[in-house]
Amino acid sequence: MRSVKTTIMLMLLAFTVSCLCAKVQAIPQIPHCFYGKVTIYGSPAPDGTLVEAIIPNIAYSSKTTVNGTYELMVLADDPDTPEIEGGRNGDLVYFYVAQTYVTSYRFEIGGVTELNLSLPSEEQPPQPSEPSPEPSPEPSPSPAPEQPSQQPSIIDEVNTFLRVLTQPIGEWLISMVGDNPIISFLFIEQPIMLVAIIIILLLLFA
Repeated sequence: MRSVKTTIMLMLLAFTVSCLCAKVQAIPQIPHCFYGKVTIYGSPAPDGTLVEAIIPNIAYSSKTTVNGTYELMVLADDPDTPEIEGGRNGDLVYFYVAQTYVTSYRFEIGGVTELNLSLPSEEQPPQPSEPSPEPSPEPSPSPAPEQPSQQPSIIDEVNTFLRVLTQPIGEWLISMVGDNPIISFLFIEQPIMLVAIIIILLLLFA
């Protein structure tokens, strides 16, 4: 029981610190989240297949597939700095599967997009290797696919924004107390639940 109380107190303290930091610092732009299925000439991509999202000379993100699917985030540019360290609305994001160009999509701050990736070639794709921040040769732009008709809900958008604030704190807490499914769920997977718990506690003890 004492360990549970300690964990809750640590989470509340960490979230409070993150909120205070967010007030005194510029709020970061929300990244564009992509997810979907990955197929290689008609079959689900094997686990560990490299998926890359690249804005040439600006942004890079990569993940490997699990059960034929992928999830990754492309960071947004911070308008408060002179450098360009992320995507801006309208930038083309190029997608690669196993280092082979597949398609492109327009970057959108705070976007949540289901984008299925497919390699139609009959040739065996190259094995995943360490990502390169600048693809060679650079792909030629292709028309952006149509925006999906289903728009993300406000809960998804809030959850994505909160994850930007809470995920680093959750990773720090895990490094301090060890792998903890409660911390992982509240700070990394569903931070909106953390906010709900804090609101309930405030109402109970007000």
